[in-house]
Amino acid sequence: TARLTLEDAALTIESLQLSVDETQQQRQEQEALLHQQRSAGRDIERQLHAAQLALQASEHKTDELQRRLAELDERDAGLQIRQEDLLLENSEEADDDLGESLNVCLQQREAAEQALAEAREAFSQTDQQWRDLAQQQQALREALPEVRDQRQQWLLKEQESRLAQERFDEELREAEAEEGNEGAPHAP
Repeated sequence: TARLTLEDAALTIESLQLSVDETQQQRQEQEALLHQQRSAGRDIERQLHAAQLALQASEHKTDELQRRLAELDERDAGLQIRQEDLLLENSEEADDDLGESLNVCLQQREAAEQALAEAREAFSQTDQQWRDLAQQQQALREALPEVRDQRQQWLLKEQESRLAQERFDEELREAEAEEGNEGAPHAP
């Protein structure tokens, strides 16, 4: 029976070793998963930071374009007033002089209107970029809690694995101690 007990103990030890190996394999897989999740979390945080910086730059550019648009509106209004003034002043002059002054004013007005249209287009593009960045930022904010939850789940699994490993190590030590006690000669 002592031989049978030693065989049982050997089988138990072998079973425990297989469990330990399996637990170590699971732990390595979980560590690899945690590494991937941490990396994904850092990537998301970098993307969020980049989106925030881009959003700030876009807001600054939007403010600048609004200021430029206001300046161009003022310039256009000033050119219209100047055109009206020139028309009044030149009404007494010859038709040739009037036509030339009018052409100069019209050219200036067209240039101002073109600049205004370009500024409005740039403003529109910047505004769209700002909206796109805001959407990206929102998407990143929505993804971040899921990554954090996955990381927390992994930490819990890793802790369970570590506790199981410690429990198996303790059982193995106990089994080895029992085997050592059974193999030792008993005093009469």
